[in-house]
Amino acid sequence: MAREDLGQARARSGPVFFDRGLLDAAVALHHLQGVPVSDTLGPAFPYANPVIFAPPWPEIFEQDAARRHGFEDALAETRRIRAACDTLGLPVHTLAKASAAARVAEICAVVGQPLE
Repeated sequence: MAREDLGQARARSGPVFFDRGLLDAAVALHHLQGVPVSDTLGPAFPYANPVIFAPPWPEIFEQDAARRHGFEDALAETRRIRAACDTLGLPVHTLAKASAAARVAEICAVVGQPLE
């Protein structure tokens, strides 16, 4: 599904953001079945740099039907994804703990797009 999303995104102009994209799927597959992340991603990482990272934030974290795992699980997954980025040599920009509006402005600045 993540590969299909990438294919569709290539037809769009301007930046496209993925929440839970191919990198996340590759890390999960590695964690659950031992498949190397690089095997799942293939020879070229399909996303622009840097990876924008929004780690779990305890003050706003909520477990619900869409987020079935608890905070500790989220932290463990975050560590795995971050380690994969480091192993793959992907630059990471970690978002500040700030308001939604401030985070949007930060993302726009990181990707070099004006805030509209």
